[in-house]
Amino acid sequence: MIFDFYYENKQFARVGHFKTNWWHSHDYAFYLIKKSDSILIETEFEGANENTGFFINYY
Repeated sequence: MIFDFYYENKQFARVGHFKTNWWHSHDYAFYLIKKSDSILIETEFEGANENTGFFINYY
């Protein structure tokens, strides 16, 4: 799963989670936190392999 985040028509982050089986279901929660001139992302994933294959890239 790939989630792209945009602010003012520009992508500022990409969050990804590698699913090892297509039949596993997951719940995703994203919390956006504004600090100074930046936006940070906190995540909560629930489901099989929830703590593996996870990344956040900021641009």
